[in-house]
Amino acid sequence: MRFPLQISLARVATAVSFALCLFFSAQQSAPAQTVNQYHFTSTTGASIVPGTTQVTGFSCVATPGDDCVATITLPFTYNFYENAYTSAVVSSNGNLQFTTASQDYGQNEVCFPLNLFGYTIVPHFSDLTIGGAGEGIFTSVSGSAPNRIFNIEWRASPIGKSAGSLNFEIRLYEGQTRFDIIYGTVPNNGFDATVGVQRGGAASAAGTFTQYECRSGGLRNGQMIVGTGVSASSLILEGQAIDMEGNPLAGVTINLTGAMTASTTTDANGQYLFTGLTANSSYTVAAQQGDATFLPASRTFAAYQGNQTVTFTRTVLPVAGQILISEFRLRGPFPAGGESGARDEFVEVYNNTDASFVVNTPDASSGWVVVSSISTPSASLRGIIPRGTIIPPRGHFLVGNGSGYSLTAVASPDVFYFGDFPDNSGVALVRTSNADNYLVAGNRLDAVGFDAEANVFFREGAGLPAISTADGQYSFVRKLATGTPQDTGDNAADFLMVSTNAASYGAIQSVLGAPGPQNSGSHLQRNATIKPSLIDPQCGGFGAATSACARVRTAAGANPTNAAFGTLLLRRKFTNTTGQKINRLRFRIVDLTTKGNVESGQADLRALTSNDIAVTDTNGQNVVIRGLTLGQAASQPEGGGINSTLAPPSVSLSTPLAPGASINVEFKLGVMTNGGFRFFVNVEAVTASAAAAPASEETTDRGTITKSNATGKQATRPARRR
Repeated sequence: MRFPLQISLARVATAVSFALCLFFSAQQSAPAQTVNQYHFTSTTGASIVPGTTQVTGFSCVATPGDDCVATITLPFTYNFYENAYTSAVVSSNGNLQFTTASQDYGQNEVCFPLNLFGYTIVPHFSDLTIGGAGEGIFTSVSGSAPNRIFNIEWRASPIGKSAGSLNFEIRLYEGQTRFDIIYGTVPNNGFDATVGVQRGGAASAAGTFTQYECRSGGLRNGQMIVGTGVSASSLILEGQAIDMEGNPLAGVTINLTGAMTASTTTDANGQYLFTGLTANSSYTVAAQQGDATFLPASRTFAAYQGNQTVTFTRTVLPVAGQILISEFRLRGPFPAGGESGARDEFVEVYNNTDASFVVNTPDASSGWVVVSSISTPSASLRGIIPRGTIIPPRGHFLVGNGSGYSLTAVASPDVFYFGDFPDNSGVALVRTSNADNYLVAGNRLDAVGFDAEANVFFREGAGLPAISTADGQYSFVRKLATGTPQDTGDNAADFLMVSTNAASYGAIQSVLGAPGPQNSGSHLQRNATIKPSLIDPQCGGFGAATSACARVRTAAGANPTNAAFGTLLLRRKFTNTTGQKINRLRFRIVDLTTKGNVESGQADLRALTSNDIAVTDTNGQNVVIRGLTLGQAASQPEGGGINSTLAPPSVSLSTPLAPGASINVEFKLGVMTNGGFRFFVNVEAVTASAAAAPASEETTDRGTITKSNATGKQATRPARRR
């Protein structure tokens, strides 16, 4: 955080003393059922119930939206442990407090017991902000008395992450001891989050807390954790056995050893429960099912405190081709410490399958690593993807250089490394962090390097042509000819160099475009479930600027930089058939005839920002067409090209695109040379729960727009589709 420890402690102490006074009067008589413990169960496929009223009146340590608390009035009396409450305090740092108002963000404690918190529900305790665009805490009420549900929704982001990248909710049930925690989107699987419930500080009696998670990952988009109060007095240890998609596993044997020995099997919901545990005793819990591998293999508590939840995930190790390096660079434009852009580096990892992978290793090491090619493997620079990380189908994970990465506004790295990948060398992704096991058969998942790289472990095929050491805003991206990254086993054939100026770097002529790193919270390709169609089916060709026709051609203007021969406007309708709300939407250009990628007779096109416009269709109906904003527009003065993105600002966490709803958009292309052209995009989205695509979905479908002639003449050859 940004403040010295002693300052934060002083401010927290003040807030706590105030809260104790305030909330004593808010307590009501004890509920009919005295609750001593909370049990947790977990399911997948849930969705956020949006809040409609934004919470105001926050008190913040310094920066608005950061380390803030505010009092909210509950719409009904809520029973929590042995008390009933009519008000509570919401914290920007992901907790709901009934007897305190701590602004702590984890600088004092990260795991239960949390001594600065009193009676508290903790859905995602970490250093968060609610001060970004569209962020805040919002409430709503579902149902009617006496069966109302109070929804408290956080639209937030971890410090340093994109605004609105984190979305979760607490639901309080009227007349019940139940509460729910629902995760809409949770970047990096909650590796920075603590989750659970607390009766009071460490000095309280047995059953002070039930801890579901403490900063080891495992949270999922669409997950719902149900907390149910019970009157049991002894300590418990409970949990669930699941597969890598989060589905429950029945019949898994769970063994408890230590101060007590017991064994049970998981039920139809994958749940297990041990009761009668004693405080300060040692226990180990482990899962067993044939020769299956579980993560964790076991969990030991040396001195048991409170109640604990342990989730066992049955894992499968990936093989080469299933996890890829999809985009990377070993140098950029950022001047870091006098070393120019040498450390402005990143490596993007991609799940090339339609199933989730939970990171596990064959040798119990700490995770997978992105490793550089230097002489001794044991000294290689590495960025570790920790065990337990969930990479969803077609999802990404981003490793960045902590000494120079400059593209935080595009995507923040999930993990950092330090040092420098050598220029014109190679990078490998291996499924172990034990350097002695890098070369074990099957452990290398992917590699990409230059032809100057002598060690073939760090490249595939002949490698990429060497580039100069000149700085630049560029990256190497896998070709997306089919909508998903190309992997033929030959780096030179599979990768394309894009840059914002389409300059030559060493032996490579780059193509106009932009680096587009993606992290664990980034959009997923949704070509199969967000399909284009004509806005006005009766006008699929060219029309006037005020029409809803598919194409509009404007005359040459006065912009020699990116539209010397005017513009070509392509208008399409996109319909959400994902079954989920779309919280963010964008289009990634995967093929375009543009600077550095044009042959004789082809048009040179540049993607530009467009604006909202009201037009009229052939039936005389008014139609609104939404504009698209070019990502990184300031660094793309010549316009966007391959790997550039275009996004409608009208789709956001606060204004999502509902299931079944459509959006009309306009792609604006500056014309620098007339001729035939190609323009293909991938449709990418963040949905409310980012549910996995059904097995029948053709995720290799490329979201095509059109292929034609920029002069206005329709080409006879149809656009390529799969």
